Formats: sequence, structure tokens, C-alpha cells
Amino acid sequence: MEMIECLVLTYLANVVWMTCLIAVVTIVLAKVIRHGPPAHRHALWVLALIFASLLPLTTLRNALNADGSFLTLSFHDTNTQLLRTGVVTSSADTLSHWNGARHRAVAFAPLLTHLLTALYVLFVIYRGFSLGWALHRTQRVAKGARCRSLSSQQAAALAHCCLALQLGGVSIASSDDFHGPVVVGVWPPRLILPEWLFSHASEQELLSAICHELAHIRRYDFLANLVHELILLPISFHPAARVIKSEIERSRELACDEIAAGNLPTRTAYARSLVSIAQTIAATSSSVPARYALELLSPNTLEERVMNLFKKRNHSHKTWGLVQTAVASCLLAAACLGASAFSVQVARSYGTPAELQRFVGIWGGKFKGKTFVTLILTAKDGKIVGSVSRVNIQMSANGILTDASPLAGEDAISEATPEGKVLHLSTKAKGQISTIAGNFEESIQYDMRLGGADQTDLQIALVRTGMPVPAAWKLERTSTAP
Repeated sequence: MEMIECLVLTYLANVVWMTCLIAVVTIVLAKVIRHGPPAHRHALWVLALIFASLLPLTTLRNALNADGSFLTLSFHDTNTQLLRTGVVTSSADTLSHWNGARHRAVAFAPLLTHLLTALYVLFVIYRGFSLGWALHRTQRVAKGARCRSLSSQQAAALAHCCLALQLGGVSIASSDDFHGPVVVGVWPPRLILPEWLFSHASEQELLSAICHELAHIRRYDFLANLVHELILLPISFHPAARVIKSEIERSRELACDEIAAGNLPTRTAYARSLVSIAQTIAATSSSVPARYALELLSPNTLEERVMNLFKKRNHSHKTWGLVQTAVASCLLAAACLGASAFSVQVARSYGTPAELQRFVGIWGGKFKGKTFVTLILTAKDGKIVGSVSRVNIQMSANGILTDASPLAGEDAISEATPEGKVLHLSTKAKGQISTIAGNFEESIQYDMRLGGADQTDLQIALVRTGMPVPAAWKLERTSTAP
């Protein structure tokens, strides 16, 4: 149960910042390709939604891996000979800047952990139930729709649109439960028109509504919308995720307008039909439609859609538009790949007395029969406290010790987080780098992994670019009472 809570909170912690990053990057990229077809922007926003929901899942690999590194610090120089309690000096006397930690672990109190996990699970269940209920309600209303026969002129217009969009037969029904034209279902899709559209709308308005809804059918938008809702489900609490979803819906309608207007005599007539239908809908009192039916009009996008219809089209630049969209998609993927290298890891802040007692004691590591490192751990107020002695070590290119000796002094443990048989330790080490004047203070991380009853491996979670991680030191417990 505790592992599940850590996984859930790790996912949530990374959703918070990753979704914001993805939304901002996509907004910028969408502006770059704003002159291209709306379908291209729609594809970009769908890609953003997929990344926003799935990218935080990649951060769970460290939580699932009991032996995963806790905190990584990177250097650029690769010719390393000496490691002094996590402080690196170079034989070439060149040392690059510290790179930031890629994986930062945080801990929550047990009560807060339980509360956040329970609230999130309840929210996801509620959202899932709402989605299922809305879909059920949509299907129920659709079943109550009446089959509607068309006049010969209307049937001819429908056949023309179906032929232009390479669609087979589409059933048309009427219903008073929807205030605008909608598409419901996938196999087979049903086009449901409100009754007033048959009795009060002109032939041009009816044809425009039918062409727009057939464009939704041609693009399988009903099914795509359900898939998008499922992808959105675990991150639907995030405002940035709602922005991404609204942009998907907006660009989807613009894409369908492009298809519908291209199969009608003039774009002007189609734009006028949209405005006329919107005015009629606004003037009539209507029940709220089922949420997951695809509607023709949204009051928030009507003005933009009409303006988009009057933009000049340069068909010679279609290839360039595809290239721009491909580049934008690659840039978005690259941004997400870079973000995946950084994550927040949630770990337990406290352990049970039995769990803590496994780590308590004086642990010593020997090199050629002599103790060179001492780790002292004790349990206090439900936490692990203690210190790590300072050492001078030399190692080979593959991280194996070639020399080791103790130094005077010790570094107090500032943080200790148990995770199964692994204890993540953090210290504040003070020292001086020979190539840089002055002193410094830096956090050094260790992973202590229990082996036998009195044996453990102490791994420094510190690497340099191009250099392997130093091999773990074998420690033995010399006393259980520090």
C-alpha cells in the first residue's frame, strides 16, 4: 500500500510541472504553425495531451526500482582520480560547473500521504463515473431519436456530401433533446438533427450542418473524443490539461469547417449558415445536450471559426505546412524527452521501528584490512540520524577502489529515507577544490542497501559525465548500539 501511495504521489508531483511545461511549449509551437491547416494544429495538441498524461509515468521507474539512484550530480571532466566524500578533483586541473540534480526526492508525512492519495483516487473514480454516465446518457438520448426522411433535394445534397467525403450511407434522425446537429456513435455513426432544422432552416443551412457533421464522421471524431477523454482522465484536475483539451476541441472544429467549406459552393455561404444556426440556437430554449456528442457550434469559438473561413488559402504551401508541423512535433517531443531526465521522486519520510532498526548500528568499510569509512546510524523520534566519516579514495576508470584512507572529521546526515531494504542518505559535506579558490558546501547522497544481517553496500550516488558510477563499498556492522 505504501508503494502504491508513493507511485501515485510521484505521478501527481510530476504531472503538476510537466503539464505546465508541455502546455506552454505547445502554445508557442502552435503559434509558429498558425498559418497552416487547422488539422495540423489539432494533431499537435493531441500529441501534447498524450505527452502530458504519459510522460509523468516515466518518472515511476525509480520508485519501482528498489536499487535506483537517489540523486545524481554530473560533471563534464572525465579524467578523475580522487574522490573525497563525494568531492571530485581532476588530474588535468580542470573542473566544470556542477550540473543540477536530475531526480529530487521529497517526502510527505504519513497522514498527508494517505489524504492526497485518497483524494486523487476518489477524484479519478468520480471523473470516470461522470464520463461513463455522460456516454450512457448520450446513447440513451440517441436511441430515442426518430428516423427522418429527407426530401429529394435534401437526399441529393446528402448523397453529394457523402460522395465528396468518401462515406457510405449515414442514417439521419431528428430529436428535440439536442439543440444543435450532433454525431453520436462510431459503428455505425448517427447524424441527429434538431427538429427545428428541418422546419425552419433554409436548404443552405441544412446542407452546411450536414456537411460539417459528415466531416466529423470522416475524421472519426466521436471515437477520438472518447479516447482523448480517457487520456485526460488522470490529469483532468490540472488547469493546463483543460487548456490542452479545449485547444483540441477548438482546432477540431476548425478542421471540420475546412472540410465542410471545401465541399460547398462558397465559403461565404457556409459562414453565413453558421451564424444563422447559432442565432437560432441562442434564441430557443433547449435542454443541455449530452456531453460527449459532437456538436456543430460552440459560442466560444464561433467568431474565430467565421474569421478563419475568410482567410486566404495558399495551396502551394501545403508541403511547407507539413514540414512545419513535423518540425514542431519533433521539438515538442524533444522538450518532453528533456523533461523526462528531471523528476520529483516521492518517498516515505518515516519507517516503522522494525524497519529503522535494521539500519541502526556502527558500520565499517575496509580496504586492505584497514577501516577507511565509518557509518554511524541511530533511530531517534521515528527517524534515522547519524554521520558518515570523511575519506580519501582513489579509483580506477571502472569505479573500483585502488586506494582508500580515512580523513579527520565526519559529515552529519541531514536526511535519511528508508525504502524497503534501501536507506537513502543525504549529508552536507564541506571541503575545498584545488582548482577553485575558496570553500564550498554541497549535499552528498548515498544509497545504503542491506545484504545479510550485518552486511550492507554503501553506494555514493554521484557520477561524472562519461565516468561510471563508483562501485559500492562493502560495509559490516561492528556494533548494534552506536
